Amino acid sequence: MAYTKIVVTIGPATCDRASLLALADAGMSVVRLNGAHADLDWHRHVIKLVHSTLPGVPVLLDIPGRKIRTVSLSHEPRFSAGDCIVLTTDPSHDGWAKIPLNHADLHNHVKAGDIILADDGTLRFTVEKVEGSDIICRAARCGTLRSKKGINLPFLKLNTALVSDRDRSMIEWACDLEVDFIGVSFVESADHVQLIRNIVRGNTPLILAKIENQS
Repeated sequence: MAYTKIVVTIGPATCDRASLLALADAGMSVVRLNGAHADLDWHRHVIKLVHSTLPGVPVLLDIPGRKIRTVSLSHEPRFSAGDCIVLTTDPSHDGWAKIPLNHADLHNHVKAGDIILADDGTLRFTVEKVEGSDIICRAARCGTLRSKKGINLPFLKLNTALVSDRDRSMIEWACDLEVDFIGVSFVESADHVQLIRNIVRGNTPLILAKIENQS
């Protein structure tokens, strides 16, 4: 048995029988579904398709959890290293002047000098100042900040609920569909994992704890 596993995220382009068979043949070990995208009906369809097509391949459902994201943007800004980028918790913006985030209270937690990573760490910003709901940053490298991309503050601990009502509902739903793994983002403690286990109420699904920041 190979100890190194290959986890493949399934999206609209690969949620068919032929694609799943090809991915398994190429070495896919685990099918991953991102609970932050699509709706439960889509995920239910894919889970049933995987179970019928690849009965030996486990399914991992990543719940949205505490992950901060950009919202759906009508304009996805491109920038160069050194450019000023304004993130905001004001949902009235669309990406042209400022880039709104889904965490309504984030501006109260960050300060000048904090590091903000985006899009799985491919983008990096340094906070220069905070003005009201606006977080004014300087880009470390060129890139494009797209819709619904993850935002990570690796050295900041947020005082928010460990498990949201949405997460709780999704975990219970996943248990009914016999998902093999629950992926939990930004795990901070054993208590956090235990809260998830209490919702599962058993030994399965297994819990995959994603270690994503210093805390």
